[in-house]
Parts: sequence; structure tokens; C-alpha cells
Amino acid sequence: MVNATMRKFGYPDTLIKELDHWVILLRPAQVTLGSLILAAKSECTAYSDLPDGAFAEQAVAVRSIEKALRAFCDYQRINT
Repeated sequence: MVNATMRKFGYPDTLIKELDHWVILLRPAQVTLGSLILAAKSECTAYSDLPDGAFAEQAVAVRSIEKALRAFCDYQRINT
């Protein structure tokens, strides 16, 4: 399922990794080096409406992002 947020950030051309509930996208406008987008694949408009599985999988996605960014550069902080 492709939603408006995913399209806004260039999916599928900017896709780095796809999970069951999330996509990790390279942000087309790199405001800082390594800017990524973690977007839910759901059509939900409220975070609390995401299915339970999305919350568990979000931890996997965040760990994957941090591991990849750490390998890319020694970042000082991650904005959320």
C-alpha cells in the first residue's frame, strides 16, 4: 500500500528498506546529511490508530536506521 506521505517523499525511488508496517526512505531534500524518513505504510492519520504490530516493528526500524547511519558516519545526534 502506498500512501500520500510515501509518495511525497519519493517512494519507491527513495526506498532504502521496506518492512511490513514501515518504509525507510532517503529524504529527497537533504536538510542534513543522512536525512531519512520513517513512514508508516498505513492510511491511519493518528499515531495511536496504527496496528499493534506497527509499534513492535518500529523498534526494529529505528535500530536498523541507527545501525546504518552509524556505519555511514559518526553522528552526534538523531532528530526525531
